[in-house]
Amino acid sequence: MNVTEKALKTRAKRIELEAQFPSGDCVLVSVQSDTHNTKGGLTMEAPVDNAARHLVEGTHRLATEDEIKAFRTAQAEQRKQIIAASIGQADLLRGLLTKAIDQRGK
Repeated sequence: MNVTEKALKTRAKRIELEAQFPSGDCVLVSVQSDTHNTKGGLTMEAPVDNAARHLVEGTHRLATEDEIKAFRTAQAEQRKQIIAASIGQADLLRGLLTKAIDQRGK
């Protein structure tokens, strides 16, 4: 496929994805490929323009409903862990600052 054909296919795929995913993003799963040096089974969310390119190049496929659900659940869990860690760090910092202020006042 030459550059012009690839560009036309990518544009057509982008238009198709924009109709299918009005939010502008879709979930993809990578496809194992020695040619493109991609590891299969990795899930990602991408804007439709990037998704179109990945799909045309054959490095990814659209995720199934079950894969999307698992991806969203994992993302939500990671978000909870990050928030909990941030709160813990903020509490630690608050404690250290309070201690430093108390020691300064003595």
